[in-house]
Amino acid sequence: MTYKNKVSAILIAVVALLLIVVACDNSTEPEDNPFVGTWNLSNLNQDITLKTADDYTETLGFPSGYTIVDTVITWQNFQAMGVQGTITLKADSSFTLSGSLPIPNDTLGMPPTIQSIPADQGTWSVYAQQDSFELDGIFFDRKGELTLNDPENLTMISLVYAITDTHSVTLPTESTGYVEISVYDSTVTEIAFTKQ
Repeated sequence: MTYKNKVSAILIAVVALLLIVVACDNSTEPEDNPFVGTWNLSNLNQDITLKTADDYTETLGFPSGYTIVDTVITWQNFQAMGVQGTITLKADSSFTLSGSLPIPNDTLGMPPTIQSIPADQGTWSVYAQQDSFELDGIFFDRKGELTLNDPENLTMISLVYAITDTHSVTLPTESTGYVEISVYDSTVTEIAFTKQ
């Protein structure tokens, strides 16, 4: 066999091998991901506990660790405020979110501020055994425990997350009007979405 024939035979073998590999490779077809699609906000509950982070015994009569807020805001409450939202989870792990979502009010006793979000965007991830979920967006950035209604026929996802931090709030008082105090915030939120 001449050198030219050997090269031609090798090229034919390589091309044939590539054709076999391409024919057997199904990885170019997208997998069916049950999370991909458009979801409507269908539940939102917040259990809010605020305790004084400092000792205000002399000025306000509250020792450190005194509970000044212990309340639950239900989905019915949020609906009455106009809260609603739609999120689209895409196959490339990006998402878009629009709607009207609550932002806690810094003045105690006041309802949350409802913020219109025309177009948030970012990435989403499902971790481990589909037990945690994360949204990393410009406005909405949360990670929490994930619950699925039916992994085989997914139509609802529920996310529970806790926020624990110390920050300042404004407390209305009869004598001085308003005073700023430091609180330890322990808020647990449950949020659910139903697939369109």
